Amino acid sequence: MSDYKFNNTLGNQMAEQLKCDMVQKLCEDVINLRKENEQLKKLLADKDICKNNNLSVTLGNPKYVSNTDKEKLLKIILDDFKTENPKDGTMTFQQVKAVLESRYGVETRTIGDFFRRQLLSYKTIGGNKKKMITLKSYKV
Repeated sequence: MSDYKFNNTLGNQMAEQLKCDMVQKLCEDVINLRKENEQLKKLLADKDICKNNNLSVTLGNPKYVSNTDKEKLLKIILDDFKTENPKDGTMTFQQVKAVLESRYGVETRTIGDFFRRQLLSYKTIGGNKKKMITLKSYKV
C-alpha cells in the first residue's frame, strides 16, 4: 500500500510540474504574441502614414471623373512630376495631358477644360499655345 501512495504522490508531483511548465510556456507565448502584435501595429501605422502622404486614385469610368477625383488626380500628377524633375519649375498642359492619357486612360480635348475648377488653386503662366502650371510655390 505504501508503494501505491509513493507512486501516486510521485505521479501527482510530475503532473503538477508538467502543468506548471505548460502554464509557463503559454505565458511566454502570450507575451511574445503581444510583442509581435505591437510591432505589427507600429508597421501598419507607419504604412497608413505613408499611404496618406501618397494619394491614389482609381477611376472606375475614365469617361466621367468626379471633381474630388480630379483634385486628387492633378495633385498626384504634379507630385510625380516634381519628384521626377526637381529642377523644373513648371509643367506644361501638354505634359499633364500626356500623363493623364497614358497612366489613367482619360482622354480630354484640353486640360484647361478638364481641370477647370482645380486649376484655380494653382498659378498658371503662358498663353493659349504653351500654358504651364508653376511648381515653385507648389510643395510636394
